[in-house]
Amino acid sequence: MTQFKDALIARSGLPLACERRGVAADLREDWQAALRTAGFDPGQPTVWLVEGLLMYLADTAGEALLAGLTELSAPGSRLMLEHLKAAMLEEEGRPVRERVEEQGASWLSARDDLKEWLGGHGWRARVYAGDDPRIGHGRSVAPLPACWLATAALTGGEY
Repeated sequence: MTQFKDALIARSGLPLACERRGVAADLREDWQAALRTAGFDPGQPTVWLVEGLLMYLADTAGEALLAGLTELSAPGSRLMLEHLKAAMLEEEGRPVRERVEEQGASWLSARDDLKEWLGGHGWRARVYAGDDPRIGHGRSVAPLPACWLATAALTGGEY
């Protein structure tokens, strides 16, 4: 996936405003070591983007991922993530869930308590529904409020 994103960035022709290093790692293994090997410095604030992932992880794996991100984050770090609304694992989400399953994937987790969950790990969060027009920045957003989007700052940093 990092090669695909690298190609998109290169094709855009836009200059980077920060240093970016794509690191491929298996989240079932020691992904934190892979980051450190690539030069990641946990003493510096960073920005984490977790999109299209948490709903495919069991709750325990999502918890471990957040704990790992927090451990590697200096005060002032930022986190942006997406997670599935709990209703999507119930009847309301059945049509969308069936399309996901037709593609060979399964949703394993969802939660409606992102602000509290993130807060329990030291992140001060703002949470928005996936259909909230404020997240679109003038573009249309998903017609189905299937997910939550959160932005957060690690306690100790400005927000």
